[in-house]
Amino acid sequence: MKVAVIGAGLSGLTSIKSCLDEGLEPTCFESSHDIGGLWRFKETPEPGRANIYQSGGD
Repeated sequence: MKVAVIGAGLSGLTSIKSCLDEGLEPTCFESSHDIGGLWRFKETPEPGRANIYQSGGD
């Protein structure tokens, strides 16, 4: 069975994993060019999108 997953953020990636575990065929639709959703840090945020804090050993 084919399944559509909207968004490649935390919930979308988890949904894809669950679908694969159940033998389903997920197709993910993401509005940006990368995965991670709100948890993907960008030096320059895209207009109209939130950004998360950068973390690391600074």
